[in-house]
Amino acid sequence: MSLPTLTPEPPRPASAANPKSVGGGASTYVNFINHLDVDAKVFWFDYSGARALYATLKPGVTRRQQTYIGHPWEVSAETQYFKLQPTFLPLNSESKVIINKSLMPTLAPQLPIDNLHSVDGGVSTYIDFVNNLDTEIKTHWVDYDGKRVLYSSIQPGSSFRQQTYVGHPWEVTISSRTSPIAVFHPAEYEALAVLDRDVIH
Repeated sequence: MSLPTLTPEPPRPASAANPKSVGGGASTYVNFINHLDVDAKVFWFDYSGARALYATLKPGVTRRQQTYIGHPWEVSAETQYFKLQPTFLPLNSESKVIINKSLMPTLAPQLPIDNLHSVDGGVSTYIDFVNNLDTEIKTHWVDYDGKRVLYSSIQPGSSFRQQTYVGHPWEVTISSRTSPIAVFHPAEYEALAVLDRDVIH
């Protein structure tokens, strides 16, 4: 059985406090899979919000981590070219985290997202949208008022490089759906936003 892939939490503002673990959640497992060519560190956020290092994963290594619902985890990896630091919340069922430079979307079943809008202050970055579907996709910037602004139409098998900022969410739509099929939150590193059959439910 294929395990569901966890979606990162939206990036936190630099001034925001760390997430904290809360008690009472059911036991579960998260499989951290390092697809980078550098080490990745896995941290648990404790009940005070402090980061506790649980594992350092070499390239290609997987760690099956027992945890609890309500316990946030962070993955950290860094080179001179990029820095990864996403946060994840476990599911009731066993799940996986693919550690790579691709942005993992918030998928349609979890939409709409309340109060989705752009915020100022994020660094400049790039998203490469890759259309691996058999239909045209459209990318939309969600502006400061939460309104959708069309930026590109991408044909099947094509890609589009989009300059943007951390804190500026992007929605992806297709003609057969009235609501977005996915939302991407830019990271501080240049990343891929791959649209394939996994995002169509």
